[in-house]
Amino acid sequence: MSLKLKKISRIVKEELSGYHPRLQVAQLICSLLPAYAGSRVRALALRAAGFQIGQGCVIWGMPILTGSATLYKNLHMGNYAMINLGCLFDLGSPIHIGDYVAIGHHVSILTTSHIQGPSNFRAGPTYSLPVIIESGAWIGTRTTILPGVTIGTGAVVAAGALVTKNVPANSLVGGVPARIIKSQLPSHLSMMD
Repeated sequence: MSLKLKKISRIVKEELSGYHPRLQVAQLICSLLPAYAGSRVRALALRAAGFQIGQGCVIWGMPILTGSATLYKNLHMGNYAMINLGCLFDLGSPIHIGDYVAIGHHVSILTTSHIQGPSNFRAGPTYSLPVIIESGAWIGTRTTILPGVTIGTGAVVAAGALVTKNVPANSLVGGVPARIIKSQLPSHLSMMD
């Protein structure tokens, strides 16, 4: 194979690496649904496309899902998880979302980033690490979660937070970068209190 043909082949492969026909069909079907309608249909469509979506999940707006050919095996949602509008999930590595997790509007979960390069090209080679959101956690609106982070069971991430490191179970974090605001949230609250 000639050098030119190899180069063209490599470029075509790179350009098509983000094309996912099953995901596109699911997105097309769900594009007919208005926001907050058909939330279980979105979950069913993603499950049918090959993603691991638990029972009782609701997805109020189709998230943007990015990644390579392995993207279908990299999203794991537990039972009764909730995803709101405008979310972005980078599936370069697995994202594990536990049972009863609530994810607010416009949350970005990133598994891929860059190693800092030399001064002439700071965005160096990429690396990818999984993100884990354990059961019962609540992720506030416009939160960004960076690669390699684990959000502990029952933790709350305040709106607008930038989560750069692990969040302990049953804690409240917020800010840029996120810091612990309250280290031990009560495990049981009455809705009437």
